[in-house]
Amino acid sequence: MAETCFYRAKKEKNYTVLDNTCLRDKSISWKARGIMAYLLSLPEDWEIHFSEVEKHATDGRDALMSGVKELKKHGYIVVTKERKKDGTFDKFRYNIIENPAHPQTDFPYTDKPEVVKPIMDNPQLLNTDINQLLNIQNTDDNSDSENRTAEKKSKPKKNSKQSLREREPENDYEKVEKAYLEEWDALYGEGKLSEKEPAPSTWIPCRKLMKGLFKTYSTEQLIRVVEKASLDSWLIKNGFNLKTILSGSVLNKLLNTDAETPPFMQPCKHDAWDDMDSAERTAYLEEKRKADEKALEETCNNLPF
Repeated sequence: MAETCFYRAKKEKNYTVLDNTCLRDKSISWKARGIMAYLLSLPEDWEIHFSEVEKHATDGRDALMSGVKELKKHGYIVVTKERKKDGTFDKFRYNIIENPAHPQTDFPYTDKPEVVKPIMDNPQLLNTDINQLLNIQNTDDNSDSENRTAEKKSKPKKNSKQSLREREPENDYEKVEKAYLEEWDALYGEGKLSEKEPAPSTWIPCRKLMKGLFKTYSTEQLIRVVEKASLDSWLIKNGFNLKTILSGSVLNKLLNTDAETPPFMQPCKHDAWDDMDSAERTAYLEEKRKADEKALEETCNNLPF
């Protein structure tokens, strides 16, 4: 049997007092717990920039943002918008929540329960109309039919008001799309994307692309491609378009390289690009965009559906 000995330092300075909730939350990874502990060690007036946080560990941006995404999902980090006095957008605010409302911990709480005094004011009188208190079936055939019709209308449709961000994906298409939305939200939160939502015209062409891609690639591979794309400065600069990410050459390069910007995605050779003026660069990128769209259209037309 192994024996464990703890050698704790005498805490006079340079220490942090924090709630055990996150450290014992079995629904998040050890990586996420470590990030949370580091964030809680920062001064309360500290303005968090994850590009700066990245420099204080060896994991790299990919691992850091993966852990941050876990913390957001489980309520430990909540991002809100700050607005100026005139109502215009000012900046994003990162709220670090030490103890969310309902954590899943594998250790019981030992704190004393909060005692709440009962409300002694006069309670609101209940309605004594028994027909409003109880759901009594009317024996009249017409009324019974009307009640059933009203009940059917009152039942909410499944996911009728929930966006993909708020619910679990129902198929492989939605798994990839949700991963893309999560990366989009993260980039938007960091100020790297100017639009809060992807263009509505994105989804239908991408569904057609994915229908063909699923014959060759797994859902996990496509999700991994989307995650790698979020680290690529060229793709982000050009709008982080899902059609571009899933196009054949881009997809293959992202699957087979960890480089931030694959060489084939550079506008042109470095020396030639530097020799171009602003107008020439704009013309070159526009010509390349049209060529890419034409190639994508040809690919979609050749898909078997």
